[in-house]
Amino acid sequence: MIEKALFMQFSMKINVIVVSFEELNNVVEHKPKSFGEDKTKFKYDVWFLKSPLTSQEVTSNIRLKESVDFVFAGDGVVYSSRLIERASQSYMSELSRTQYYKNLTIRNWNTTKRLLEIMQIK
Repeated sequence: MIEKALFMQFSMKINVIVVSFEELNNVVEHKPKSFGEDKTKFKYDVWFLKSPLTSQEVTSNIRLKESVDFVFAGDGVVYSSRLIERASQSYMSELSRTQYYKNLTIRNWNTTKRLLEIMQIK
């Protein structure tokens, strides 16, 4: 419904990814071990995927710079991190040129956690 409304308003196809509280809570609760913990060394992002795209499909088919880029398949998401001191060598910017990019949205780890906090406010 949201995609249809956006198309009617703007005359362009815009993909929308809606995440429930339970889904977002699952993303935060089931993060990879130590993900998001060393902010001085790594930049952390969560890629929210639009079905039928799967995290296994994305992580198996994207190019990573060894010892710089790291990805972990989650439930409906990909957790990614890249080494800050070697960020200029990262291949993560190539993601926008892949077939997957139109079916995902990326949020940094702090934003992901903050969105969950906002959803908990009643």
